Amino acid sequence: MNAVRWARYYNVPLRIRSGRHSYEGLSVVTGGIVIDVTNLHEVDVNRENNTATVGTGIRGGMLNQALWEERLVVPVGLCRTTGIGGVTLGGGHSILSRQYGLTQDHLLDAEIVTADGRVLHANVNNHADLFWALRGGGGGNFGICTKYRFRTHHIENVAYAEITWDLRDMEQVIRTWQQLTAPGSDPRLGPLLAINNGLQGPPEKPIFFQCVFLGSITELQQLLQPLLQTGSPRNVSIEEITWIDSVNRIADARYHNLIPLRV
Repeated sequence: MNAVRWARYYNVPLRIRSGRHSYEGLSVVTGGIVIDVTNLHEVDVNRENNTATVGTGIRGGMLNQALWEERLVVPVGLCRTTGIGGVTLGGGHSILSRQYGLTQDHLLDAEIVTADGRVLHANVNNHADLFWALRGGGGGNFGICTKYRFRTHHIENVAYAEITWDLRDMEQVIRTWQQLTAPGSDPRLGPLLAINNGLQGPPEKPIFFQCVFLGSITELQQLLQPLLQTGSPRNVSIEEITWIDSVNRIADARYHNLIPLRV
């Protein structure tokens, strides 16, 4: 509040930053103030209502780990270092999106400092128009969000798969993979397909498929049969692991600069 009011009084340009993943560079400014909410990273879980109140500076990996202690999840993306602030306001795609929806779909309340330096709580009952606008168009447009309240889902173990192919199988693999994401396909499956960019990706994974399935290993094996029969898979692994282990494996793959295709 003080920073916004000071910037208005002295007519100083203002920018907001949480996770530093603004590809357009919108979280920096020359000759102005950057309000960095990184240190707002507390997590308060209401076990009775299955909700989590979260500081907007927390990053995806930290939030996943904090909620895992309660065996809860809010879909928050793939990369550990992405700030929850921007993910939520921009939509928020994740490995669980096909089953649970976007991050913004889980937002119940947003604490926001507006351009005139006031603190508001936006939800379906208060400032409903602002709440509507924040979910998808709130990336610095209407104020600075400082706290979110999310609904959560209970989660423990998942079925998880990894498959790799040589690049010569790319066209066939992409065509088959697309069928797993077509309308009518099982929404419990979160499939990712990555193509090694040839620069920093692991050479043993030219084409790399990962998925999380909210069902049994047997069901997943049946679901993946068309993919397993495509081309010549180099390595195949299908197993039951904890949700947090699957999150970490996916985040590690992103770290290797694979180019992800996801639906």
